[in-house]
Amino acid sequence: PESITKFVEQQVIELIEPLRQVDPSIVYSRTAGLMDMGLDSQQLLALSTRISQQYHLNLEPTFFFTHPTPDAAIQYILRTKLGIERASAKSSGASPVINEQIAII
Repeated sequence: PESITKFVEQQVIELIEPLRQVDPSIVYSRTAGLMDMGLDSQQLLALSTRISQQYHLNLEPTFFFTHPTPDAAIQYILRTKLGIERASAKSSGASPVINEQIAII
């Protein structure tokens, strides 16, 4: 799952970079707010459209208000498209788990 996470992150970075306003002092960070990286509301709307098309999702225009960082968007994509969830915060060292339905008999 870690390689899948890195792959999705790279795709999200490629979708973000053309939209970022050019400012050498702003550096991509997975945990920084997208608006802090220089994206305005119009660019966030364009980004949600690009992610929707890339991953065949139907994102609401307010998606980045509830998922304000690249990490939040990446986790949403992993959870929605692949059923992968991070078990807990990164600091715990827990690995992502794949949600599977089981029958209890």
